[in-house]
Amino acid sequence: MTRPRILRALSREQAYAYARALLFIFPQLLSRTSDGRIERASRIVRSPIFPNHLPGCYEVPSESMIGTDARRVIYIVDTLHRTCTCPDSAKGYICKHRLAVALSTHGPEAIRKLQKMRLSHEISSADFQEIIEGRYPA
Repeated sequence: MTRPRILRALSREQAYAYARALLFIFPQLLSRTSDGRIERASRIVRSPIFPNHLPGCYEVPSESMIGTDARRVIYIVDTLHRTCTCPDSAKGYICKHRLAVALSTHGPEAIRKLQKMRLSHEISSADFQEIIEGRYPA
């Protein structure tokens, strides 16, 4: 298996469009996460996410600082086992760290799927524009 690539930083608009597209295609995501986590994941992806030495794993920084020297905690997101080392993931939620990796890795694919749905008239052009450019959350 090849090592994951660095996930490039996304703009705020890209992150929100990807989030809306993923939620439209996978509405069941909302049953295991929250709008707040999606919002925070959209902030995380504004910086690059680096691969870990383990196959399918990424190192995702926490948003908060800890300790007297203000270090960031790094959580490991395992895309193969769909886990994260953060406390929210341990409770069974889809955490903001996993969502951030999903936005970066599956967001473009979700947009392409929506474009195909528009071309096959499964959704209207107006609905497509609303999903892509609409207010956050979807």
